Amino acid sequence: MLEANRYQIDGKRVNVYSAGEGYPVMLLHGGGADSALISWGGLAEKLADRFRVYLPDWPGYGKSEPWDGTLRSEDLPRVVEELRTAMGIDTMALVGISLGGLASMGYVLRYPKAVSRIALFGPGGIQDRAAFHLLSWCTFHTPILGKLLSIAQWKVFAKRPNLLRSSLKLLMPTVDTVPDELVTLVQDELAARVDHTVFFKWQKHETRLLNLRTNFTSRLSEIDIPVLLMQGEKDMAAPARYARRTAELISNVQYKEFEGAGHWLPREIPDQSLTSLRDFLSVERVN
Repeated sequence: MLEANRYQIDGKRVNVYSAGEGYPVMLLHGGGADSALISWGGLAEKLADRFRVYLPDWPGYGKSEPWDGTLRSEDLPRVVEELRTAMGIDTMALVGISLGGLASMGYVLRYPKAVSRIALFGPGGIQDRAAFHLLSWCTFHTPILGKLLSIAQWKVFAKRPNLLRSSLKLLMPTVDTVPDELVTLVQDELAARVDHTVFFKWQKHETRLLNLRTNFTSRLSEIDIPVLLMQGEKDMAAPARYARRTAELISNVQYKEFEGAGHWLPREIPDQSLTSLRDFLSVERVN
């Protein structure tokens, strides 16, 4: 059973779920219509039979309060560090998907002594450009229009489960049908969200005219702890070519690419994701 606790960062409430006993593992969720429970709720309770798991909601997501202004990529490692300090954790393993993968790499580059190993699912922070980059830049940087489209998108998805199901299916191409439970979780998240522009503001800050602002590619050789990198072959949000390049630049890496799979591996192939994580993290359990 996951227990919820609240922490204060910059005067705002940050929600963290936790469960289990043993070596600490922090699981970081993605952006968009995501939260700690949406990406990790299914796997976390199973990991908790061997580890002490922590699942924070990023500011503005789940049950965490939104920050004033933009939650930027460079803010995420500090959020993780303040949570680690507040919870009295010495060293930990990090697991991150998408935006959470970006945060995991940013964290280990900034606080290398606090992390023993990281597992990444379709991570951000390694791409040169976004999909449909120029169109994305125009949308995000057109005054008012991009913001209004972002708000309208999430509100429409919150009220139209069939449309939301079709959208989620693009992230999980190998599933026959997106489970009702997942559709409901995402609908509830969008309906309850205080700031529907939190992800839009991050995208606007990240998307420059010719490239993406946060790209750790030139620094990947600095990561010398064990890394597990899991990638969907058909991932449209974080294309596999960038993950393959990343695997060549990190010295101590296990790379797993799943044929036909998309972006949301913990939800699309939960059994394989859990087995891979348990095997990778088991070293910390016996140390």
